[in-house]
Amino acid sequence: MEERKIVKITAGNGYVGFRTAGRKHRSPHMFYMSALRLSQLDKGGITVNDIRSFAQVYLRSANTAEIRFTWLNQQCCENVAGYVETVCIDYAELKEMVEISLEGGSAQKVLLARAEKAPAPALDFSGAVDELHDVLSVPETRRALSKALRDNFKWYGARSIQFFPDWDKSFAFREVRMDGTYGINGGLILQENTKKSGWRYQVHT
Repeated sequence: MEERKIVKITAGNGYVGFRTAGRKHRSPHMFYMSALRLSQLDKGGITVNDIRSFAQVYLRSANTAEIRFTWLNQQCCENVAGYVETVCIDYAELKEMVEISLEGGSAQKVLLARAEKAPAPALDFSGAVDELHDVLSVPETRRALSKALRDNFKWYGARSIQFFPDWDKSFAFREVRMDGTYGINGGLILQENTKKSGWRYQVHT
């Protein structure tokens, strides 16, 4: 069952602030973001920081804005501790608060949001169809690839992972983010399994 959360949004002159509260956590502080940057979400996601915390904001759909907060507090000996939470809110409600802020006004709104898991990115082998067929035609490498894809690439904020041919049944890959920009590049490399007979794929970045 998904945890229900409250998101309190405060609009001020040039900024929009967020606080969250749920059964497990209450945000340690108000997280302030630039209203101008939030007004440009339709052009791509943004990453912002406030105090020691971070947030990623993007449009999951035309009607839904997703915010992933990384809430951090400083502990003793220069250590930090915190937690990550993802909330989805109605984009029209957020846009209204952004417009109030940009016009120099102020307002507060409390929304009920769901903490949702980000969808798994699509695995795109369209650029390596022949190589994928070669891997799948051999039971040992087919099992190795299936395990690697099952255990890896569950990356938040990624729309898809594109795979390309590399040497000897290995693949190069590239992350495509939700806003269409490129992220992590690396290799999915086929190696002999030294712990037991057979093969395994390892991710290298």
